[in-house]
Amino acid sequence: MNNNLYLRISLDTIKSNIRKLTKQLPYRSSLFMVCKNNVYGFGMSLLSHLANENLSFVLNDWRDYQRFVQIVRDSKPVLILYPVLNDDPWILTQLGEHSNLYITVMKKEDWAFVLRKGYEAKSYVRIDPFLGLHGLSKEEAMSLPKVHACKGVLIHLNESINAKEEAVINEIYQWTKKNNMSMNIGGSNIINKPNLHFPFLEVRLLMELLGSRNRVTEPCLELHARILSKTLIREPIHVGYTSSRVKLSKGTCLLVAIGYGDFPSFAQMFENQTPIFIERKKFVLPCYPCMNTSWLYCEEEVFIRRESIVLFDKFNSIHKLALNLSVDVDEIYSSLSPLIYRHYV
Repeated sequence: MNNNLYLRISLDTIKSNIRKLTKQLPYRSSLFMVCKNNVYGFGMSLLSHLANENLSFVLNDWRDYQRFVQIVRDSKPVLILYPVLNDDPWILTQLGEHSNLYITVMKKEDWAFVLRKGYEAKSYVRIDPFLGLHGLSKEEAMSLPKVHACKGVLIHLNESINAKEEAVINEIYQWTKKNNMSMNIGGSNIINKPNLHFPFLEVRLLMELLGSRNRVTEPCLELHARILSKTLIREPIHVGYTSSRVKLSKGTCLLVAIGYGDFPSFAQMFENQTPIFIERKKFVLPCYPCMNTSWLYCEEEVFIRRESIVLFDKFNSIHKLALNLSVDVDEIYSSLSPLIYRHYV
């Protein structure tokens, strides 16, 4: 690999995760892969490698859809979460020509457009009992004219829900079942909520497919950064910007090809003194990183045999990093620069 910095993405692991998760789903249920924000940092090109998998895809908007149809030349079901709905000729052409293209309705004005154009069967009505301002209330949705003709209902779960909230979801499910509509549920909590594993469910997720939120699936991503220089410190050296320059008197210092411009979390890793393990030795950022390079320091003398550092592997788990930085795993993935080369293997 000639790149100083690249992401190694294991396709076999992702495909294995898809099979494992499919076995965890309720009877006759299906997976919808959420592909927002450049597939949360994994790159839209990933989807071309998954075109033969038993998946439907969820995109953010029409811009994502334009990229999607260039990459995945297949009639896979696609759901747009936040579509602009108007009489733009391009939008009307897409909705008219693609039978597996579906849109989300979040407000009454959108439903009026759907009724005017006859797109009921291509629409999911979003009911929002939890997040706030991300859809209609249960009562508003159930009172929409001709709502029973829509494709289904879309709901997003909070990270944790109580028994009262589960009862609300069950009520909505019974309503969709009675009216022969689909029930599409997303959120990190759905796989771990057997009480909500209704038959014929559409399960909307991504982090679980990437092996990031459960014990069923395996992580599929490694971040490789080339070591630009290795220094065993025999006499004092100074490294860093003037504002955070430090003196190092002993140990080992590496210059690596990753900085806050590539991975903004690196700046926070300096502030938190988050450890990075190389050759089983603990390194930290001794000073603030540069745009595309950083220093790593260990108090011991370490003879480094490798030519790159690896993040998100078993020694530098993304789960531990997320805990250390007090963020969710998807925030780390999404912060990776789209300019980093994605190597699908």
